[in-house]
Amino acid sequence: MNTRRQRLRWLETEKKLVVGSEEGSALFADVIAFGHGIQTPYLGHLAPEFKDPNSLSFAGRHWPSDTPANSFESIPVPASLLTPYFDPQVRIPLYQAALGDELIVSHHWSLDSLRLSDVARKRELMELLYMAHSISGGARLRRALESPGGGP
Repeated sequence: MNTRRQRLRWLETEKKLVVGSEEGSALFADVIAFGHGIQTPYLGHLAPEFKDPNSLSFAGRHWPSDTPANSFESIPVPASLLTPYFDPQVRIPLYQAALGDELIVSHHWSLDSLRLSDVARKRELMELLYMAHSISGGARLRRALESPGGGP
């Protein structure tokens, strides 16, 4: 762990890079500036519906190359994940309480702010509450391209 910390610190001090982490581990909070996946972690491995092409929650394929469905289509969250990840009554914001003003946090890069259609509004409110950065990615671009006028 010390070797990893030294490498992160070296990138920050010697190379003048902004260093972050996919998980934003509290063990590295003093050597990283951001963590993505803290607000909404990667969920693709937690429900079989994400991999089932017949499911409304199918995460999508990796093509066409210019707008792959796995990045550009909004999908609903499988029912089994709604309560533990998106219900504010059971979501305990321990990370935000301990490190809320120490790190810039966001959703996992694969789950931009509009990707999960049925909880988009709830996620937006949690972004405001926890000062988490919104990620505007593929789903937003897809909506813009499909709207009248056809451009962002």
